[in-house]
Amino acid sequence: MADVCEAVLGHKSPNSHASGSLPITGVFATSDLLAKNVFQSAHGYGLGDHRVFVIDFDLVQLLGPEYAQLVRLPGRKLQAKRYRIRKAYNKSLRDNIRRHKLTEKYQSLYQRHHTMTDSEISHEINKLDKLKMEFMRCAESKCKKKCAGKLPCSPKVSFWFKRLRLFDRIRKHKVNPLPDPRNLFRACTRLSRDCTQMEILQPQDYTLAEVDARILSIKEQIELIKPITPELRTSHISNKRDEALEAGNKKKAQELTNMLEREELRGCYREIKMTTSKGRGRKVFSVETENADGSRTSITSKEEIERVAGQTIGERYRLAYSAPIMSNNKLLQDVGFSGDGPAVEAILRGEYTFPIGTDPYTELLMLEAAVLFSSLGEQGIDDWVHSHDFQHYWLHACERTESSKSQLHFGHYMAGSHDKEITELHVSSLNTIREIGIAPERWRCSVTVLLEKVFGVRLITKLRAICLLEAGFNWLNKLIFAQRLEDHCRLHGLTPREQFAKSKSCCEEASLIKNLTNDGGQILHNNSAIT
Repeated sequence: MADVCEAVLGHKSPNSHASGSLPITGVFATSDLLAKNVFQSAHGYGLGDHRVFVIDFDLVQLLGPEYAQLVRLPGRKLQAKRYRIRKAYNKSLRDNIRRHKLTEKYQSLYQRHHTMTDSEISHEINKLDKLKMEFMRCAESKCKKKCAGKLPCSPKVSFWFKRLRLFDRIRKHKVNPLPDPRNLFRACTRLSRDCTQMEILQPQDYTLAEVDARILSIKEQIELIKPITPELRTSHISNKRDEALEAGNKKKAQELTNMLEREELRGCYREIKMTTSKGRGRKVFSVETENADGSRTSITSKEEIERVAGQTIGERYRLAYSAPIMSNNKLLQDVGFSGDGPAVEAILRGEYTFPIGTDPYTELLMLEAAVLFSSLGEQGIDDWVHSHDFQHYWLHACERTESSKSQLHFGHYMAGSHDKEITELHVSSLNTIREIGIAPERWRCSVTVLLEKVFGVRLITKLRAICLLEAGFNWLNKLIFAQRLEDHCRLHGLTPREQFAKSKSCCEEASLIKNLTNDGGQILHNNSAIT
């Protein structure tokens, strides 16, 4: 490794310490990492009494030639924890539910599905689900006016930005006249009427030079108020909170108080979190495949990454086809993929005659299932979804969780759990789909995300693939299988003590038991294995 400063500047660095005479601090790098520029500050520039070094490296050398700019998704309008936004969302969605009688339509389908064919049921479910999805998206678009400005929002900041956007529209109209500029004329009249301090004329009354001068003047005003925009924001929210207290609206006042505290903490801890938080792996912009000779091929195009990832993940999902039961056509035909035929009932009662050639371990597994079923008797679990189940989960869920391709995120269900009519709609739709056994098309689509297990390792077989299902579908599976079925097994003592994939357990316990078991086996010289 060589001194970067000496390689770029052509001479040694000056004294590093304020009271010293020799360069005792430096930046060293390998020969394949070339620096373009170097900056060494004067003493007293940083926190200590040493010079601050700033090295300019090429980003491609650090992150590789496949570096791509990550475009952040736009923020969500719906924020379920905000009372005002949640109230507007629920009102819009509730009005559409009442107008179109959506809950009654789900209940009607539940009652008459016995007289319909599967194709008719599927068509009806998809139609109702599409209607519900459009209502939810519409309610989110109306619940809040999104302010995406770089400055904290306040009436004074909004005053200048509204004028800047309007004069930008006027300038575009001057350069390229609109076929129908009536909306622009109305905007000028409306903005001039709302504020008499700065009269705005119609577009035909301005020349292009006057429009450019107005735009330049507005930008100068924005730069003048830029340093005090945080104080303007705090003052605005405080005034709104005082007005709410005077009007007796304690809930709104508490929300504004929480907003003030949240914004203050966000600015205080943002840089601390960036420095102290755990590092995350990069988004996968390229993958590597391993060739037969051991070499690796890098793939960067979107189409090829999707093809290779789909092929690799498909092989993982089809590993179950290597089970011995898949080679026994008679047993596979009797049991089936859903496991709800008469042969399954015979297996659980211990009356099934296994065909010749059945794998002995598969037969033992099914005999053990019969033993477990006999200890339960005829008792089953309740798979009906109740309103209190829906509200209990979604009132305490994490809103930032990413889920679903349809963009119906957790916030939709969290906001709806505060309203009885919206909760009844979600519960009715889930019970209808669960009872009929035909899922909507939206539930059959998911988002597969590739994550790096080890930072920088992009080999396709070493990437972790997670599947994001629809939020409602995922919660229904969690309610029936992860909660009720687990409680049922724990009640009858069917959950082994050495199984840690259960509630009220953590991975640290499993790791500790594994280490103790291995240490005990090593001391006693016992042969053991952990799977």
